[in-house]
Amino acid sequence: MFYTRSQMYLREAEAIVVKLVYESPPAEDEAWDNTDSPEWFYSLLFKQTDLWPDYPKKFEADTLETELSERWLEAL
Repeated sequence: MFYTRSQMYLREAEAIVVKLVYESPPAEDEAWDNTDSPEWFYSLLFKQTDLWPDYPKKFEADTLETELSERWLEAL
């Protein structure tokens, strides 16, 4: 069993960090009762057109905001 909070469609997509939101054990660690190493979670903003290649151009201003732990983030 493997649980992750990072959806596949978000991986390797560029986002804007909106804010630092909280510190908590990542879900993938918590699933195995490993709560000794909390990580910071960030609120991130993605453009829908970056996530979905066929997203309609008339909605190009649409965004998706979600939270991910620092382990899934990489500076550009």
